Formats: sequence, C-alpha cells, structure tokens
Amino acid sequence: MKTRKNSQIRRKNTRKYNKSSYSVIITASSVISHPSIEFIKCTIESLKHIHITNNTPIILAHDDSDDLRYKEYLKRLREYISDKQNIKITIRKPHGGLSENIRNALKYINTKYILIVQHDFPFIRDIEIENIIEDMESNPELKYVRFNKRANIKFSSNAINNLFGKELKSHNYTYTRTPSWSDNNHLCKTNYYRNLILKGCKGNCMESRLMFKQKTEKDHRKYGAYLLGKKNEPAYIYHTDGHSMKHVCCPNSRKDCYSTNKNGLLLDKDGQITK
Repeated sequence: MKTRKNSQIRRKNTRKYNKSSYSVIITASSVISHPSIEFIKCTIESLKHIHITNNTPIILAHDDSDDLRYKEYLKRLREYISDKQNIKITIRKPHGGLSENIRNALKYINTKYILIVQHDFPFIRDIEIENIIEDMESNPELKYVRFNKRANIKFSSNAINNLFGKELKSHNYTYTRTPSWSDNNHLCKTNYYRNLILKGCKGNCMESRLMFKQKTEKDHRKYGAYLLGKKNEPAYIYHTDGHSMKHVCCPNSRKDCYSTNKNGLLLDKDGQITK
C-alpha cells in the first residue's frame, strides 16, 4: 500500500494536468447566515482535501441581491480573499438562479474541467482530484463524477431505478453508477455544462429538470453520472446548510459536527439524517 501511494504522488507531480487542468466554481446566493462568511470560508478551506494547488482558478460565483446583509457579506469576503490571487468573485446581475449564476461564471473559465461546489458543502475526506481527471480522460463514460453527501447506497434519488450500483474500476479510483443527477459537488468537463446541462435550462431548474433524466442505459450514456468510490463508500462532503443555519459547524475545525449511522448516512449533532 505504501509503494502504491508513493507512485500515485509521483504521477500527480508529473502528469500534464498539473497546471490548472480544472477550475473551481463555488456557487453562492443570499442566505440567512449573512453577513457572516464562515460557511463559504469553511468550504474554501476544505479544498485542501482535494490537494488543490495555488495556481488553480477559483471562481466565487454569486447571484445578485439587494439585501444589505449580503452586501456586507461580499465586503467581508473581498477582504478575506485579498491576498489570494487565484480567487475571483463574480456577481450575476440581475438575480438569475443557480443555472444562470453558473452560466455567468463560465465566462471566466478557460480550463477543460470544472469542479462545481456549493458554498455550504465542504469536503471532509482526502482525494486526489488530478487522479479523477486522469480516470475521466481514460474512460469517456465518466462524464460527471459526484462527491456524495452520504454513503454510496441505493437511497433517495440514487434509488429511482435499477441503474444504480454498477462499478467502474479505473486506474486510480472505482466509481459507482447512479441514475441521479444532482447539483451537489461534482466534476465534469466544461463543455459538458456548456453543450448539455445549461441548454434549455434557466433559473433554478437544473436539479429538478435533470435528476430523473437517466431512465435507460441510453440516457445514462448521455449524462454519464457516477459517484466517486465503491458501493457503500462513506460520504466525501457534508452539508453545513447555510440556507437554514445562522452559524456554521465546520467539520474541518470541529469533530462533533456529524456522526454516521449503521447504513453510512451522515447524522447531524441532533442525530437527524443530514439533508
């Protein structure tokens, strides 16, 4: 195991994707926790788990709002990133919903791949993002790789039909097929968004429009949705829920934010299944 780990590190340092083969888009809008920046700050700092480099572009994609708390939040956020040259704030005017926010952010993207992240979904486990990109280059059927907020089990939207569960073993990781398309943190080619996802989609319709699209094998070949990891593998992200909570419990700085039940589902501090 030790030898394999070291060899993966050597591959990471020498492969052609080392120089910003991907950009990160972190989406945000006006929420109850503003003007605090703690939710998005927790998520930005969690990118250490994907071994992000300092030259990877990060777009903090914001939807517009007249809320004064939001304006103060943006002021604090600009101060926080003032010494981070690879991070840029964009604001979609007027307010357009998630898909229009991402469409606006894509104007600033020049990389082959994008990692879409929601402002309140920090990473909680270590992964090598470049190794996933290498697997996607080698396996064209891997068009969309999602980082699950629960164990990779046939539950909720993953259980909408029998397409769930087939494992694809690649050079670096194993992936679990899912019929579900979600806007939770995911990696894909930039053109996947430009040519497929955003076509005919406006406002906040992405997830509701796409979640149940993969009904047949043919449908799945079009959208190519997979979860990182084998079946039953634990969650890679955690929902801190900036839309409902005023204060963040950041799993990168606290160990009591969540626990796991016998089925691998994340539980919050009150023992409830996280959303």
